Amino acid sequence: MCIFVRWYLSGDDCCLYSVPSDNRSTCINLFFEVKKEKDDLKLVGDIDFEQTCANYFGMDVDKENYPHYYQTYSINYGLLVDSNGKAIIGKLGYIRLSDTNKIVSFIDSIRFIPPSLPKGVDYYLIEKNVDLISKDLELARIDRIRYEEEKIKRMEDSINIWISADSLNGNYIPFDLYDCFQQLDKLITPRDRESIINLEYSPEFDFRYRGLLVWIKDNWLTSPGKGSNTRLSVYFRGKGLESVDEMSLAITDSYYKNLRNEKVKENKIIKKIISDRTKRVQTEEKWIPKSENYDPWQADTINGKYVPKDLEDCFYHLDKFVSVKDIQALKNGEMKGENIFSIGFCEWINRDVNFDYISRLGMHLLLTEYRFNEIDRCIILEKYRIYLQKGIKNNR
Repeated sequence: MCIFVRWYLSGDDCCLYSVPSDNRSTCINLFFEVKKEKDDLKLVGDIDFEQTCANYFGMDVDKENYPHYYQTYSINYGLLVDSNGKAIIGKLGYIRLSDTNKIVSFIDSIRFIPPSLPKGVDYYLIEKNVDLISKDLELARIDRIRYEEEKIKRMEDSINIWISADSLNGNYIPFDLYDCFQQLDKLITPRDRESIINLEYSPEFDFRYRGLLVWIKDNWLTSPGKGSNTRLSVYFRGKGLESVDEMSLAITDSYYKNLRNEKVKENKIIKKIISDRTKRVQTEEKWIPKSENYDPWQADTINGKYVPKDLEDCFYHLDKFVSVKDIQALKNGEMKGENIFSIGFCEWINRDVNFDYISRLGMHLLLTEYRFNEIDRCIILEKYRIYLQKGIKNNR
């Protein structure tokens, strides 16, 4: 089967391959031929491509698929062969080979048997994958050991950099609990401080408490691609805490006490968290079916928690426990975007009210196709704000 492809090398090409060209607007036609044979084209003289590549690098072809304790090297070529048999590299991937120039020189040194190209087609595309191994297996084993040692060393060096860095991704990382207090004092707004000190919410519905837990985990205790390796998480692991959930709990509990001028005993707080961990039975929350016909999309309760049937019902229940001052702030257009109130509110809504959209409220939102303008962190907070400002009408 033959496939003819017209390939535009403009700035917006969405190809897997790119071809060097003096004129990037040139239209290059590629000829793909799909065959069952392993090789689409042979080298001049019917020479084996893999063995020629191995000879050029002074190695053997890894035809035996040697175990992982031998060091192997892989090269994946995507080659474009012209009507004269000369190849250029369209795509190149390689593992554990550092000399890219030598790979390019190898391709320049070889010639394929000139392919037969249809009229208007400039290149014949082939893919070649070559696995190489040292001729001396003992040397290949030693190379593998050296490679693993270097990889571990690089990883250790990276971790040491992460855990000693005072900032990651532009966020300052506190070095201990009391440094956390100083940084949170800068983050917490006067409105947040007032709500915490005056205990406007019960522990279950304290949105700022929930928001702080999430914010601290995301910004101080974890980092994308680095896991929970920050200097603050290392500090708390040294105190006996294991998870970022325990660490953020220790920080938030302590900070709440600090704002209320209560005495903060760090070791006592940590000891209680560790004690609670050993007592707690590790079970995941699961839906508890009421009957064989139980359907979470229609159920009015999940895990004993009431699930609103629609937005109006949701707002009716929110009015009961969102504080008067926060309702007024939302009406006034305050607390938009990312803040500890919105983070906590949306975390609670998504987890304990909407159950990650696997609920009758989630079904209602999906079926009615409400527009989300991203004024707030989540759609329900955005719609609740509009409801407070304008009423339930025109809330689409």
